[in-house]
Amino acid sequence: PLMRRLLVLAFGVIQLILTARIAIDLGILPSEGDLPTLVIDLSEALASPIQAAANAMGIDFSGVPGAGIDPAILAALIGWSIIEAIALMIFARSG
Repeated sequence: PLMRRLLVLAFGVIQLILTARIAIDLGILPSEGDLPTLVIDLSEALASPIQAAANAMGIDFSGVPGAGIDPAILAALIGWSIIEAIALMIFARSG
């Protein structure tokens, strides 16, 4: 149970960062200051594997700045959620 809780906590933090980034992009949260800058930097790092995979497949995730949600961030949120679900299924089967 401890590993499952740590796994849920870790993915929860990832999802919180990506959701906060979406809120910043939509103008719900301020984009100025140290915390928003940290959220943007961390979310870019979390989205980079998704962007690399998209680039390899020829998909262009470049969003228009100031136009709302960055598609790479949204795809990263979905991707990390899927990875969490798979990891939780593996933990559930291994006992």
